[in-house]
Amino acid sequence: MRKLGRREFLKLATAGVGGVALGSFMDMGGGKAVEAGEGEPVPRAIGKFIDRSTGQVYGDELPILGVNGYHYIVATKNGARYYSIESIQTLNRDHFPFETIVQDERLGFRSDDIRFAHMLPRTGGRIDRIAFPSEDLLSGTYFDNTITAAQTNGMRVMAVFNPAWPRDADYYKARIDYCLSKGVMVELGNEPDNNTPGYEFWKDRDFDTFGAFIKICQDYIYQRDPNYQPILGALVDVGLTEKYLTALVNAGVNIGHLRHGVHAYQSAEDLPNRLWTMGRAFKKFGINPVVDCTELGAQYPYLQKGVLLEMIKRAYQTKVGSVIIHQLFDNPEGGQPYGFGVVSPDWTITYPIFMQINAFVRLLQMGVQPQTIQPTAKPQGTATPTVTKPTGAPTKSPTPKPRATRSDRD
Repeated sequence: MRKLGRREFLKLATAGVGGVALGSFMDMGGGKAVEAGEGEPVPRAIGKFIDRSTGQVYGDELPILGVNGYHYIVATKNGARYYSIESIQTLNRDHFPFETIVQDERLGFRSDDIRFAHMLPRTGGRIDRIAFPSEDLLSGTYFDNTITAAQTNGMRVMAVFNPAWPRDADYYKARIDYCLSKGVMVELGNEPDNNTPGYEFWKDRDFDTFGAFIKICQDYIYQRDPNYQPILGALVDVGLTEKYLTALVNAGVNIGHLRHGVHAYQSAEDLPNRLWTMGRAFKKFGINPVVDCTELGAQYPYLQKGVLLEMIKRAYQTKVGSVIIHQLFDNPEGGQPYGFGVVSPDWTITYPIFMQINAFVRLLQMGVQPQTIQPTAKPQGTATPTVTKPTGAPTKSPTPKPRATRSDRD
């Protein structure tokens, strides 16, 4: 904590980083603006300190005047002071502590909830990854309405097309037609090797029939647009990448004309390790595709989700094409009362990590770029690295098989 001089405060509180200028945020329920005393700057949000041992907020309300780096500028009786974003919980989801909405083109979130489509730009990401049963990947469905709502609010959509078992060519083509007509990024399949009960995304985990699905879709897409490259669904076990690619090649798939998905969880080093393993397999097949991190997640209680910020920074150090945080809403999973999200399931609570990610995006826009790396040798540690968990983090495997909400399933 450091007290700011008035001139320094005014400079920071009014500094903007390109984007959409925001007026005074109103409480959508009662229409009451955040108030300020006479002659005082108007706070952009109100927060309270968080007790890390209990997760409860406490103390007096803190008027948040702005943001500098990873710190809030807070008005106190002793003047404006810095406090770390992770130490304060904002109290109203409709208040936004930043002066502008800034989005990064590589960043996105998994979000299927149409109710909050208008708030997606505030996430700091430009991409909305949407996954519903493939029957709904047609016009006039909830899936269609959700895609339209996201696009109307300026989001690029990554639509997961995962039919779950072999279908006929007409079934595939109808959904490809729909996706191309909507102008979305198409992700073909999702974790076809997943054997977690309730999360088996392809029948019998059969790479041969999955390869036939990819072949039909790729050929049809190529006929429609030779330059379009869909994203190949990621594996749970990247050690199977060579087997996966072999099955695709045997099915006649042009594996060099696909973007390739990867999922990483719980640790900042999980993604580099996975990219290194996949890179070895790519080299054997003579390809150098774009890799998209279509799921990056950390399943911890919300005060321990700070590890996700380090995972995002690490992901940006690699050359992945996009980084999709799994997921926006913290739906309970795996028997835990919490999931992978950065806001509560009904968005009544905005976790500090949500604001930290926003701060990261602003630093990117200011030119503070993480140093780029591309693993050329196996990183230190094992292929399933351990992670030093903050106090109170769940005592589970640091790299569990990625889980998704049941809406991913057919």
